[in-house]
Amino acid sequence: MKVLKSDLLNNRGERMVRAGDWSLMKDLELNASSSLGSTLFMDITYTDSPASWDVGIGAFAPQDFVAVPQGATHLRITATGVGLDFETGGRSVQVVSSDLLPVIDPADAISLSVPKASLVGAHRAFVLSVEFVQMVNSNEYSINNGAHNAAKITGVEQV
Repeated sequence: MKVLKSDLLNNRGERMVRAGDWSLMKDLELNASSSLGSTLFMDITYTDSPASWDVGIGAFAPQDFVAVPQGATHLRITATGVGLDFETGGRSVQVVSSDLLPVIDPADAISLSVPKASLVGAHRAFVLSVEFVQMVNSNEYSINNGAHNAAKITGVEQV
């Protein structure tokens, strides 16, 4: 609503998100029950270039740097780019994920890169998320009760 209300071009009742201040979306937590900052405790770098949006995480021990929920055996970190074209109604999504990482083993550095070339439209949002999984007999079961998986819009752009 803040983006919609920031539209300074159109009259009240006719305001549009596409004319609002898209930067207000940055740092929006997407899960009210679990914020990214209260789930991942490591340094995360974001690099925004004309060609890609990149995420870098140094090597870490999940037991020390991740709030691992009870029952989780693995985690996955995902970078997602979303492109929106408000003129045509088009949208596109690019998803890049880490491998499934055991929560009891040290994790190597993670580098995720979302290519921008295939994101349609003038409005883009970039999301970083963490998903917790329980592996049972080589099958993945997502721990998706809403209390643990975190996601945050960490970058936005209007091109």
